[in-house]
Amino acid sequence: MAPLAKEIIASIERGTVFFYWDNIANRDGSNSKKQRYFIVLNSSPKTDDFIVLATVTSKIAGRLEFVKKISGDTSTLVFITPTDFPRLTVPSVINCNQVYPVTLKNLIKKVGNGGIMFPEKIPKLIMSAIISGVMKSNQVEGEYKSIIL
Repeated sequence: MAPLAKEIIASIERGTVFFYWDNIANRDGSNSKKQRYFIVLNSSPKTDDFIVLATVTSKIAGRLEFVKKISGDTSTLVFITPTDFPRLTVPSVINCNQVYPVTLKNLIKKVGNGGIMFPEKIPKLIMSAIISGVMKSNQVEGEYKSIIL
């Protein structure tokens, strides 16, 4: 097993943050390859069949507009600043209405393709808000919600 795979398997837990390139769906339905921060939401990512991830974006106004259109429940958005997570360079938001499932094998592959796993974790208070936001969302499937509880 490669050193990166061993490191990820040994260290992955709720709140682990990765930064890698991925195809992300745009509002118009198209896809674009973007480098993003991904946060592990699972309570047991080492043993679950797949990892449920949330992303961080600096496009706060766009996410607020999106939430107003789908539900109006802004508690499904969690705001985060560089003070909360020093790897960020600007205030950002986690949209709890969109999660990204990935197998551990594919996560290792994505991180191994020029990505990073940070040693710092998302603070527990922010993680609690993210989990709460996902649970409140009417956009996230029950299967993913049950994995993150």
